[in-house]
Amino acid sequence: MKHFSVIIDPCSNILYASYYIYGLLRYFGQSAIHFSSAPFVGLRHDKDTFCLPFVIRQNGGGKMRYCIDTSDSNKCVYTTFYDWCDVYGKVNYNTSLHSGLHKIRPIAPNFAVKLWDKPKCMLSATVNYAMSRHRTPFSFRDFWRVYAATLNRKRIHDELLQNERGEHGDMKYVYMVGRWWTGQDECNRWRSKFIEVCKSVDGTCFEGGLLPEIGCCDEIKYLSERKYSYDEYLNKTQESLIVFNTPAYYGCHGWKLPEFLWLGKAIISTPFVNDLPEPLTHGKNIWFAKDENEIRDAIVLLLNDSLIRSRLEQGAREYWNEYCSPEKAILQFVCNNKDDCLDLLDH
Repeated sequence: MKHFSVIIDPCSNILYASYYIYGLLRYFGQSAIHFSSAPFVGLRHDKDTFCLPFVIRQNGGGKMRYCIDTSDSNKCVYTTFYDWCDVYGKVNYNTSLHSGLHKIRPIAPNFAVKLWDKPKCMLSATVNYAMSRHRTPFSFRDFWRVYAATLNRKRIHDELLQNERGEHGDMKYVYMVGRWWTGQDECNRWRSKFIEVCKSVDGTCFEGGLLPEIGCCDEIKYLSERKYSYDEYLNKTQESLIVFNTPAYYGCHGWKLPEFLWLGKAIISTPFVNDLPEPLTHGKNIWFAKDENEIRDAIVLLLNDSLIRSRLEQGAREYWNEYCSPEKAILQFVCNNKDDCLDLLDH
């Protein structure tokens, strides 16, 4: 039986890397995971570095160097990290841009998860900062702030999160809260249109709205009356009959898409800008709508047809289990193929 160890760069932005670190923990086991700067001495991180470098060693055998780029951009901007690694994972993979870059592989989209309770989180931040402080300009206060942000997130459990109706009973309840991004006109337009249609459909109880980014001075239509905690967001999303996804900042796969798949929701989505490792299928695990008329038609259809809605919910959760959970995202990324996982280490 092969045994592996995984060395993770302690400089990594833990909020954006947490999903994949959780996948590594789940697949290889706690005892196999270590943080160390030793394999990464030539890599420097700053506030705009959204990379997770790690090394997988086969005990007594070979090793492979990996880097996962979680940035919103679909361009390969971290050239030093690309040159360093053997395999480069891109959340926002784009076939037309990346087909000539042989190291790049698409990887399933992510969202931030909770890795540790507060004492262990503080300890991890302290130790990792001590190991990496010469490779990053962050003060410990700024370094810790990123770790602390994970404490507001959720752990991912194996059990299925049920789409319970809660206080809304049999109402046609729809919940949607999205960010209004300055300069991201298409994303803002689609999110506004979804809210507008939901509010106009007879018998629909809509809750939520748009939240401006910090410093935004735009006049925002459908402004949310309040902010919601992450627990509230998850609970209300579970109760919502439908959810809405659209490519977010710079056309990226946002955190909402994998969250909706995890929760097993009936997803209405505008077409993607970037590619997934495995495509989602219209009518099976997602409902694509390419213009305002199709968004309206999809909302009316799914609010009124429980059979189609249930099919999409089941399909979304099946896709999550097969392709998108943290463990499956890591498993597919580090494997040459699904039948011979980690064979690439034997060289």
